[in-house]
Amino acid sequence: MRQNVVNLCLAAMLCMGIATSVESGAGPLSGLLIQGKVVHVAAGDFWGILGDDGRNYDPGTLPVAFRHVAMKVRVEARLAAKRPARMWGKAIEILQIETQALDADAHAHHRQQEAIPGYQRSTHGYSVPDVDVIDAAGTAVTSASLFDTGKTVVVSFIFTSCTAICPILTATLTQTRQRLGVDAERVRIVSISIDPQYDTPLRGAYRWL
Repeated sequence: MRQNVVNLCLAAMLCMGIATSVESGAGPLSGLLIQGKVVHVAAGDFWGILGDDGRNYDPGTLPVAFRHVAMKVRVEARLAAKRPARMWGKAIEILQIETQALDADAHAHHRQQEAIPGYQRSTHGYSVPDVDVIDAAGTAVTSASLFDTGKTVVVSFIFTSCTAICPILTATLTQTRQRLGVDAERVRIVSISIDPQYDTPLRGAYRWL
């Protein structure tokens, strides 16, 4: 009887060892393609990803631009060498991340914010002044020629020495234009620099996509 118990314990330890090696080894899980939603884990005050496969993925530090509850993302990742102490989900290292189309109710948390007593929302109209700007080709153009085209205009303000949100914003707008397909002809996307001394036309600071 005692020998049987010992054998069972050894078998259980062996199975645990095999399971651990598969989980942390360099098998198929070392290259991950994850699709899911961004979640905020209130218990630890950090951001994670709830995969469409039902698993939790802990990226360690999620890029600021993607810290939006319910934002759908597509992530290429690999298993992290060291698991965070919080032990939430599978620890991963993000190699590439991009947004996907949001669910219809993705802004439910915004509506919850608006329901807070004392919250006020207002809408204001402004006339855009007609000023001269320089495009990426070094040509002087007027803002009216950019905006008064009968198209929907999306404007972003960037600076080319930015290493944080600006590249992500520009990449997102580029993806948006690509996904619009034939409807892209009905939209003009304009990026304007807020650092004209550094962002010369050679750097393509003033441009439309």
